[in-house]
Amino acid sequence: MASAIAAGPAPVGAGRLLKPSEQVLGILGTAVRERRVVRIEYFSAHRGEVTLRNVEPHILCDAGTAWYLEAYCLRAEEPRTFRVDLIKSAETLDQHFLPREEMSATPLRADRPPEGPLWARLAVDRDREAKLRSDSIAYTHREDGRLGVETPYFDTAWLVGQVLGGLGATELLEPGEIRAHIVREGRALLAAYS
Repeated sequence: MASAIAAGPAPVGAGRLLKPSEQVLGILGTAVRERRVVRIEYFSAHRGEVTLRNVEPHILCDAGTAWYLEAYCLRAEEPRTFRVDLIKSAETLDQHFLPREEMSATPLRADRPPEGPLWARLAVDRDREAKLRSDSIAYTHREDGRLGVETPYFDTAWLVGQVLGGLGATELLEPGEIRAHIVREGRALLAAYS
Protein backbone atom coordinates (compact mmCIF):
# COMPACT_ATOMS: atom_id res chain seq x y z
CA MET A 1 0.00 0.00 0.00
CA ALA A 2 1.42 3.38 -0.99
CA SER A 3 1.39 6.23 1.47
CA ALA A 4 2.05 9.91 1.00
CA ILE A 5 4.25 11.58 3.58
CA ALA A 6 4.92 15.05 4.84
CA ALA A 7 8.51 14.41 5.94
CA GLY A 8 10.59 11.85 7.76
CA PRO A 9 12.78 8.82 7.23
CA ALA A 10 11.92 6.06 4.81
CA PRO A 11 11.46 2.55 6.12
CA VAL A 12 13.59 0.10 4.20
CA GLY A 13 12.27 -3.42 3.73
CA ALA A 14 13.00 -6.47 1.65
CA GLY A 15 12.64 -5.78 -2.02
CA ARG A 16 13.36 -2.06 -1.75
CA LEU A 17 15.50 -0.78 -4.62
CA LEU A 18 17.75 1.67 -2.72
CA LYS A 19 17.35 3.61 0.49
CA PRO A 20 16.68 7.27 -0.29
CA SER A 21 18.53 9.97 1.62
CA GLU A 22 16.63 10.93 4.77
CA GLN A 23 17.79 14.52 4.24
CA VAL A 24 16.37 14.54 0.68
CA LEU A 25 13.09 13.00 1.91
CA GLY A 26 12.81 15.67 4.62
CA ILE A 27 13.45 18.52 2.18
CA LEU A 28 10.95 17.13 -0.34
CA GLY A 29 8.29 16.50 2.31
CA THR A 30 8.56 20.06 3.61
CA ALA A 31 8.50 21.47 0.07
CA VAL A 32 5.33 19.47 -0.76
CA ARG A 33 3.58 20.85 2.35
CA GLU A 34 4.76 24.44 1.78
CA ARG A 35 4.38 24.36 -2.04
CA ARG A 36 8.00 25.46 -2.54
CA VAL A 37 10.07 24.92 -5.68
CA VAL A 38 13.00 22.53 -5.19
CA ARG A 39 16.22 22.18 -7.18
CA ILE A 40 17.13 18.51 -7.47
CA GLU A 41 20.25 16.80 -8.72
CA TYR A 42 18.74 13.73 -10.40
CA PHE A 43 20.39 10.67 -11.90
CA SER A 44 18.47 9.60 -15.00
CA ALA A 45 19.07 5.86 -15.36
CA HIS A 46 17.54 6.05 -18.84
CA ARG A 47 20.09 8.65 -20.01
CA GLY A 48 22.92 7.59 -17.71
CA GLU A 49 23.56 11.16 -16.55
CA VAL A 50 22.97 13.51 -13.63
CA THR A 51 20.94 16.64 -14.34
CA LEU A 52 19.85 19.67 -12.32
CA ARG A 53 16.12 20.36 -12.42
CA ASN A 54 13.84 22.84 -10.69
CA VAL A 55 10.57 21.12 -9.83
CA GLU A 56 7.25 21.91 -8.18
CA PRO A 57 6.77 18.90 -5.86
CA HIS A 58 3.15 17.73 -5.50
CA ILE A 59 3.20 14.18 -4.09
CA LEU A 60 5.81 12.19 -2.19
CA CYS A 61 4.83 8.53 -2.10
CA ASP A 62 6.23 5.30 -0.64
CA ALA A 63 5.27 2.57 -3.12
CA GLY A 64 6.74 -0.22 -1.00
CA THR A 65 9.84 -0.90 -3.08
CA ALA A 66 10.82 2.74 -3.61
CA TRP A 67 9.81 6.31 -2.87
CA TYR A 68 8.54 8.45 -5.76
CA LEU A 69 8.15 12.19 -6.22
CA GLU A 70 5.39 13.41 -8.50
CA ALA A 71 6.35 16.93 -9.60
CA TYR A 72 5.97 19.50 -12.33
CA CYS A 73 9.41 19.80 -13.96
CA LEU A 74 10.09 23.41 -14.94
CA ARG A 75 12.82 22.30 -17.36
CA ALA A 76 10.61 19.82 -19.27
CA GLU A 77 7.51 21.99 -18.72
CA GLU A 78 5.40 18.94 -17.88
CA PRO A 79 4.67 16.51 -15.03
CA ARG A 80 7.37 13.99 -14.17
CA THR A 81 7.73 11.08 -11.75
CA PHE A 82 11.13 10.86 -10.04
CA ARG A 83 12.45 7.91 -8.05
CA VAL A 84 13.64 9.52 -4.81
CA ASP A 85 16.63 7.20 -4.33
CA LEU A 86 18.00 8.61 -7.63
CA ILE A 87 17.84 12.20 -6.30
CA LYS A 88 21.42 12.93 -5.22
CA SER A 89 20.62 16.28 -3.55
CA ALA A 90 17.69 18.63 -3.02
CA GLU A 91 17.61 22.34 -2.20
CA THR A 92 14.48 24.32 -1.36
CA LEU A 93 14.30 27.55 -3.35
CA ASP A 94 12.71 30.80 -2.21
CA GLN A 95 9.87 30.40 -4.70
CA HIS A 96 6.30 29.23 -4.03
CA PHE A 97 3.92 27.72 -6.59
CA LEU A 98 0.21 27.15 -7.08
CA PRO A 99 -1.14 23.71 -8.00
CA ARG A 100 -1.27 23.18 -11.77
CA GLU A 101 -4.28 21.71 -13.56
CA GLU A 102 -2.10 19.17 -15.40
CA MET A 103 -0.92 17.73 -12.07
CA SER A 104 -4.43 16.45 -11.32
CA ALA A 105 -4.01 13.76 -14.01
CA THR A 106 -0.52 12.52 -13.12
CA PRO A 107 0.21 8.79 -12.77
CA LEU A 108 0.00 8.74 -8.97
CA ARG A 109 -3.33 10.58 -9.01
CA ALA A 110 -5.18 9.41 -12.11
CA ASP A 111 -3.86 6.13 -13.44
CA ARG A 112 -3.15 4.44 -10.14
CA PRO A 113 -5.18 4.06 -7.01
CA PRO A 114 -3.26 4.84 -3.83
CA GLU A 115 -2.09 1.27 -3.26
CA GLY A 116 1.01 1.71 -5.41
CA PRO A 117 2.59 1.11 -8.79
CA LEU A 118 1.95 -1.46 -11.49
CA TRP A 119 4.67 -4.06 -12.09
CA ALA A 120 6.41 -5.15 -15.28
CA ARG A 121 8.53 -8.24 -15.92
CA LEU A 122 11.50 -7.76 -18.24
CA ALA A 123 14.11 -10.04 -19.81
CA VAL A 124 17.45 -8.26 -20.17
CA ASP A 125 20.51 -9.39 -22.13
CA ARG A 126 23.25 -10.76 -19.89
CA ASP A 127 25.77 -8.13 -21.04
CA ARG A 128 23.73 -5.55 -19.06
CA GLU A 129 24.38 -7.33 -15.74
CA ALA A 130 27.08 -4.89 -14.58
CA LYS A 131 24.76 -1.95 -15.27
CA LEU A 132 21.92 -3.55 -13.31
CA ARG A 133 24.28 -4.26 -10.43
CA SER A 134 25.69 -0.71 -10.41
CA ASP A 135 22.14 0.69 -10.37
CA SER A 136 21.28 -1.69 -7.48
CA ILE A 137 18.48 -3.29 -9.48
CA ALA A 138 17.58 -6.80 -8.34
CA TYR A 139 17.56 -9.49 -11.03
CA THR A 140 17.43 -13.26 -11.47
CA HIS A 141 19.18 -15.56 -13.91
CA ARG A 142 16.71 -17.02 -16.42
CA GLU A 143 16.98 -20.43 -18.09
CA ASP A 144 17.35 -18.75 -21.51
CA GLY A 145 20.57 -17.03 -20.34
CA ARG A 146 19.02 -13.60 -19.96
CA LEU A 147 18.37 -11.73 -16.72
CA GLY A 148 14.91 -11.36 -15.22
CA VAL A 149 13.93 -7.99 -13.76
CA GLU A 150 10.70 -6.93 -12.09
CA THR A 151 10.24 -3.17 -12.06
CA PRO A 152 7.55 -0.87 -10.69
CA TYR A 153 6.03 1.73 -12.98
CA PHE A 154 3.29 4.31 -12.79
CA ASP A 155 3.26 5.42 -16.40
CA THR A 156 3.01 3.31 -19.58
CA ALA A 157 4.98 5.86 -21.62
CA TRP A 158 7.86 5.65 -19.13
CA LEU A 159 7.91 1.84 -19.38
CA VAL A 160 7.85 1.95 -23.19
CA GLY A 161 10.78 4.41 -23.10
CA GLN A 162 12.76 2.14 -20.78
CA VAL A 163 12.32 -0.86 -23.09
CA LEU A 164 13.13 1.09 -26.25
CA GLY A 165 16.08 2.73 -24.48
CA GLY A 166 17.53 -0.76 -24.05
CA LEU A 167 18.17 -0.75 -27.82
CA GLY A 168 17.07 -4.35 -28.25
CA ALA A 169 18.68 -5.66 -25.06
CA THR A 170 15.42 -5.45 -23.07
CA GLU A 171 12.21 -7.36 -23.75
CA LEU A 172 8.94 -6.68 -21.97
CA LEU A 173 7.43 -9.99 -20.88
CA GLU A 174 4.49 -8.67 -18.86
CA PRO A 175 2.12 -6.91 -19.09
CA GLY A 176 1.63 -8.23 -22.61
CA GLU A 177 -0.83 -5.53 -23.65
CA ILE A 178 1.95 -2.91 -23.54
CA ARG A 179 4.02 -4.80 -26.13
CA ALA A 180 1.83 -3.30 -28.89
CA HIS A 181 2.74 0.20 -27.65
CA ILE A 182 6.43 -0.72 -27.84
CA VAL A 183 6.08 -2.02 -31.40
CA ARG A 184 4.18 1.11 -32.47
CA GLU A 185 6.69 3.51 -30.87
CA GLY A 186 9.65 1.49 -32.18
CA ARG A 187 8.29 1.66 -35.73
CA ALA A 188 7.72 5.41 -35.39
CA LEU A 189 11.32 5.88 -34.23
CA LEU A 190 12.63 3.73 -37.06
CA ALA A 191 10.62 5.71 -39.62
CA ALA A 192 11.79 9.02 -38.16
CA TYR A 193 15.46 8.05 -38.40
CA SER A 194 15.44 6.06 -41.65
